[in-house]
Amino acid sequence: MEERLQPSSYDPKDKPPHPPQPAAPSLATYVVVQIPRDQIYRVPPPEHARIIEDHKRNSSSKKNGGRSTVCRILIPIVVVAVIITVAVYALRVTLYDAKSPVFTVAGIQAKNLEASARRPALYDVTLSANNPNTRMTISYQVGGKVGMLALKNQEIGRGGIQPKVTQESGVSTVDVHVVFSGKGVDLAADTKKKLKDGTSVKSMVLHVMVPVEITSWMRNERKDLNVTCEFKVQNSLTSKAKITSQKCNTGS
Repeated sequence: MEERLQPSSYDPKDKPPHPPQPAAPSLATYVVVQIPRDQIYRVPPPEHARIIEDHKRNSSSKKNGGRSTVCRILIPIVVVAVIITVAVYALRVTLYDAKSPVFTVAGIQAKNLEASARRPALYDVTLSANNPNTRMTISYQVGGKVGMLALKNQEIGRGGIQPKVTQESGVSTVDVHVVFSGKGVDLAADTKKKLKDGTSVKSMVLHVMVPVEITSWMRNERKDLNVTCEFKVQNSLTSKAKITSQKCNTGS
């Protein structure tokens, strides 16, 4: 037997709801105002921006102008100062190089060889000083380390420069006296005899420190010169002693 479908019961409440209806537009009133385009401004106005830009440009120009002016003044001054410094240094090195004097033994004379406690023996050695600096003055100062005079290997006196001597620029040679005293030195009898002997050759050595000041308008310099001379003397030291040979060295 065929089965029959039973129609379903219908209920109006089961219908899908209808979509909501759009609300009716509300009525409104609008007023349109037209403003000319040339009166619409940005914030800030363009004129203000131009003024600010012009002010910045002027300020920058003033700063750059001031800097360039300072540079134009300073650069020539610096260049001139460098040139003068180099020229002075070159002049100082070439024309005013303080060279040490050259010494030679010019003579020697002894006094009071018959020494006593009250009158010690004295030896006056004359050094001839040659100034190689034509534009500079040399002053030979009193003082310095005590020097020594020896006959062969025996010390016979101690002393130094006496008195101070000034050698002006342009003066080639001057005599500088070095005075040695035999005070406190005991001489052997044969040494005294040899110093008085007018025929024998005497081998002597001189060591002395000579403080010098070498000056000019450009340069001043002080040196302590160590002078060593080995020389031979003929004739008596109490009369006209003759220097037969010598060799002098000067160091600082």
